Amino acid sequence: MSNEFADAVRNRATHRKLTKTISRRTVHPGISMWGSLYVDEASALAGWVVDSWTGYGVSAADSLLPKFHWVERDGKFHRMELKLGGIEIFEEERDVEPRRAVFVRATLAQWEQEYIGEQMEHR
Repeated sequence: MSNEFADAVRNRATHRKLTKTISRRTVHPGISMWGSLYVDEASALAGWVVDSWTGYGVSAADSLLPKFHWVERDGKFHRMELKLGGIEIFEEERDVEPRRAVFVRATLAQWEQEYIGEQMEHR
């Protein structure tokens, strides 16, 4: 995703302009995800665009189809849509599969700590 496209991320509720700062991905046995961290105009961490899914060999009962979410720093998942002009963030999604939610929140917490550590090293 180019920064020009990322700059078009807007939160419908606050109309904040957000910019992508990093992207990461991980593959664990049975579940994978990628995410991009966004900051606001003051460079404060705003949230993540994530996609998570299960891979081959996972039972139908444990299967997670790929799904995009906006995840706020407080761990709330929001419905989002990719559009030609950018990304739109909508209402909170309360029916996220528990397995997906636990994995995504834990992974994002780790990635945020890594990012903050990297920023501290560069000061």
